[in-house]
Amino acid sequence: MTKKLVTIDWAALAWNVGWTLVFVLLLLSPFLLGAPLTHWLLGIAIGLVLGLYFYIRRSRYEEPGPDVDETRFPR
Repeated sequence: MTKKLVTIDWAALAWNVGWTLVFVLLLLSPFLLGAPLTHWLLGIAIGLVLGLYFYIRRSRYEEPGPDVDETRFPR
């Protein structure tokens, strides 16, 4: 029984998590100014979860490039 090994694209993962984290913190910044630390940690947790969700969703809708056959089966 063969299993497909899942490779992690670390650059894409870092980009998705980082972008989402910054975006969420910018959206929540009016509410977080002067807020206790637990609210800041909640905002960071929301950004991390959304970033991981977008990374996982990205691989589902990814399409192979036009030369995918040549890279898999070189002539």
